Amino acid sequence: MVAHDAVDIRRFTPVIEKKKAKLSLGLNPDDIIVCYLGSLYANRSIRDIIDIASKLPEINFRLAGGPEKERSTLTRHARAIGLKNVEFIGRVERRDVPNHLFGSDILLFTMNEGTLTYDICSPMKIF
Repeated sequence: MVAHDAVDIRRFTPVIEKKKAKLSLGLNPDDIIVCYLGSLYANRSIRDIIDIASKLPEINFRLAGGPEKERSTLTRHARAIGLKNVEFIGRVERRDVPNHLFGSDILLFTMNEGTLTYDICSPMKIF
């Protein structure tokens, strides 16, 4: 039996040049972009990403996902500590995911034992 993960590789071909992807997202192609696409629940260690961003003000962090309640809470937290290099962009349509990934210099994946799917998750973005 062959069981495929839920990624349609055709959505990622052809590869979009990073500069072109950044421009299509309204980003400066010279900026270093760190991207997280996923859920923003507390068990995803998003506050750890915010902490890292606070130590790297010259790097731009774009975090996509929801739910909206968590996005709003995290946005307020980042603003309260004065971060200008963290942007919470909300949910991204599935068709737009490749462009966000191709337009990033570094992709983040958070996983810890508090994540409900820790024992069964297949982290496709790592591949």
